[in-house]
Parts: sequence; C-alpha cells; structure tokens
Amino acid sequence: MNCTKFSISFFIKLLVAMCLGTGCMSSLRAETIEVHTVLATEPGKPGTVPSELAKFKAALSACPFGKLANGGVQTVTVTAASPKAVVQVGSFSLEVSRQGAAKIDVTVKEAVKKDVTKTVFGPITYQFTKEKTKQLELPTLKGASIVFLTLE
Repeated sequence: MNCTKFSISFFIKLLVAMCLGTGCMSSLRAETIEVHTVLATEPGKPGTVPSELAKFKAALSACPFGKLANGGVQTVTVTAASPKAVVQVGSFSLEVSRQGAAKIDVTVKEAVKKDVTKTVFGPITYQFTKEKTKQLELPTLKGASIVFLTLE
C-alpha cells in the first residue's frame, strides 16, 4: 500500500514537471524567419514570375509591376533571451521583435542621414498560425521591394 502511494505521488510530480517543462520550452524556442526580397519595377500589368521566385508565384502574379527580380534571402533568429534582430532591405531596416511563439512585430525604419533613422511604419504584428508566410511592400524610387517573411 505504501508503495502505491509513493508511485502515485511520484507520477503526479513527474506529470507536473513535464507540464512546466513544456511551458518553458515554448518560451525558450528560437524562431527563425526567412526574409526574401523581390525587387519590383516597371509599374503596369503583372509580368512573368522568375523561376527562383516560384514559391511566391500566387502573390506575385497579382502584383502591379511588370518586372520582378530576386533581391536576395536573409535569415534572422529571435528567442526569448535575444528577442530583437535587424535586417537590411535596401535603404530600409526591418527590426524584427519576438512577441511569443509564432508571433513577431516588424518595425520599418529608413536611413535619413548617416547614423540617423526615422520610423516609416510599425510595429506591425504578424501571427504565424496556418499561414507561414507574410508579405510587406516597401516603396522605392524605381518601384517597390516586396518582402516575404516566412517562419521556418
């Protein structure tokens, strides 16, 4: 009988420890975000989507630009211990801040002078639930930089 009480007590403590551990793991988990930039120029009817941008074809086929080019891919990792990261996209800086599991804020800043930036807009909160990719469009002198944020 004494062994049974010990087993039940041990089992309950183990169960509580596992639940607490799972809760802590989600806050410690790193969020890796792929930042893929598409350079869009020549306003007009949508043009051909290059093969290296095929995974964004649905979104880009509705884009009001005739010429699309790959602007490059970057990745950032944010955690509870290190919740902010900065990505440079042309003259813009995207400050990515982790708000929780699969939830980030993006603040867009632009360089005005050397070592001087101004906030263009944001923070914009993105909750990555079913959709793993979010889109952001940044105006440029020749068109736009279309930024796809993908939670890996």
